[in-house]
Amino acid sequence: MILKPPGDFDRAALFAAFGRAVQSLAGAYITAEDVGTTTADMRVVQRRTAFVSGIPRDGAFGGDPSPKTAWGVFVAIEAGVQQQFKRASLEGVSVAVQGLGSVGMHLAQHLHLAGTKLVVADVNVARAEEARERFGAEVVGVDEIAAAPADVFAPCALGAVLNANTNEGKVITASFLDNWNNIVRAVRDNPSLVQAKAGKASQANAAQSVQAGAAAEGDVMVAKIAGAKVLRLPQDGSGELMTLGKADEVLYLGEEKNGFLKVTAAKGDGWVKKVLLKKP
Repeated sequence: MILKPPGDFDRAALFAAFGRAVQSLAGAYITAEDVGTTTADMRVVQRRTAFVSGIPRDGAFGGDPSPKTAWGVFVAIEAGVQQQFKRASLEGVSVAVQGLGSVGMHLAQHLHLAGTKLVVADVNVARAEEARERFGAEVVGVDEIAAAPADVFAPCALGAVLNANTNEGKVITASFLDNWNNIVRAVRDNPSLVQAKAGKASQANAAQSVQAGAAAEGDVMVAKIAGAKVLRLPQDGSGELMTLGKADEVLYLGEEKNGFLKVTAAKGDGWVKKVLLKKP
């Protein structure tokens, strides 16, 4: 954590000092952009240590991770809505987005293009107004967003958002794959967030939804996006067997490991990230 000094301060000097602190850990910690920091800040850090990620690289992976995080959250929302509401698209689904920073605004754009009805809130009034103008979003107060009428709640601000008083009845999918902070921990550490506020009928319906959405051996599955890779082993960087086009079909072989599913594709057996596949 970096504590912002009061009043005016030398931002470059602050991040240079942070870089020296990271270097002192000799690789035990690798830093990158997070809330309130930029790629320019990381370049300053890079002058003091090699243990920094998120650096822009021409023609290669790197740079601001926010758009990628937002895409992961969007895909998580798609999956949650498909499982819980049995809907093949997000058209007409209402989503409450809390926080319109680097991740939240990118997510709002994806959701708008998918045809959702947006409810948004941010401590920065100008960001909320931008979302209203660009996406036709309804703007509510930051103390109202968690209870706003919506099918999905997407917390994209700081952590500690979910607690035993969180409004029930929403699909809260945004946190579970890619939206970090302390949201997942709050749910795992408090079983009441999963069960106590839901009746028996709601719990049974949720269980059936998950089972209905799960893939079984022999199922035909398709890629959610163009460019999904079939790898030789269930790990990133293990060698590419082929690249799938959007909606290309594969056969699920019933084995899951490290978040990958083993499949038979046009060029043989391989592994695809589970999050990139769906039932047709």
